Amino acid sequence: MVDFHTHILPGIDDGSPDAKTSAAMLETIFNQGVDRVVATPHFYMIKNDLDSFLNCREQAIKELIAEVEYNENIPKVAVGAEVLLHPEIANVEGIERLCIEGTNYMLTELPFSRWYKSTTYDVLARIVNRGIVPIIAHIERYMYLQNDKDVVFRLIDMGCLIQANGEFFENLITRRKAYYLLKHEAIHFLGSDCHNMENRKPDVNLAYDRIEKKLGAGYIDYIGDMADMVLRNAIYRL
Repeated sequence: MVDFHTHILPGIDDGSPDAKTSAAMLETIFNQGVDRVVATPHFYMIKNDLDSFLNCREQAIKELIAEVEYNENIPKVAVGAEVLLHPEIANVEGIERLCIEGTNYMLTELPFSRWYKSTTYDVLARIVNRGIVPIIAHIERYMYLQNDKDVVFRLIDMGCLIQANGEFFENLITRRKAYYLLKHEAIHFLGSDCHNMENRKPDVNLAYDRIEKKLGAGYIDYIGDMADMVLRNAIYRL
């Protein structure tokens, strides 16, 4: 199993505040049967310049490595970012450095509002034209804000892939839609979007359990195969 969306790097965003918390989060993830994690700290273009963000991320990685150096009970960790879409993000020189290291896949957060051609779809198209594959983060949080009921399939047709948080499959109201999208291969990755060990703990295993019970182990294999495709050349820092 893979947790494709986490905020486990210490002190870089609103996720883990320190390396000890990060280590506890990783141990929890590992004990749930997850063997690989993608660390995706927030990148906001309006708050961070690229070099400053990458320097802070590198320092956070070093702190975490020092904390877990002799701990064998943690998953492998690949490093990327959760990049908030901005009208000018596709024009940033070096934007590919925000992809999961060793890949051309970038976890991309979309606006929590109605999407329009010029401010969302055109920007995504420009990112795709740069050879980057956007992985749309936690699709369940904003899909219901759109008029287009087929918005998820529209994103896929554009060249995007889709990540859902575990809560999409756990919520009694939304799980039916989650199963529908997964059955139609319109969800490709699962993440816990964990931030800490209190109110936003790692819990992606609950969604994996529900999927297996409802749809069968084949859909777990499908998600795993999609993760393998993306992470085949990924650089694992831990």
